[in-house]
Amino acid sequence: MANSTNTMLTYTTTSAAYSFPVGGDAVRQTWLDGSGKVINYPTTTPRGRYLASLVARKGFGKSVK
Repeated sequence: MANSTNTMLTYTTTSAAYSFPVGGDAVRQTWLDGSGKVINYPTTTPRGRYLASLVARKGFGKSVK
């Protein structure tokens, strides 16, 4: 049985955490103020493309199953 892993890129600021699966179609923004608010930005929008490039430049990668 093949073992497949994906890479998740993550970047955190003082107010939010951003995560983007490599090859994915959306960037997930999670607010860190205790509200539990999560926003998905599709990479087909200008904001989504900007956040994907931000996470790719400043974030770090982690292999996940």
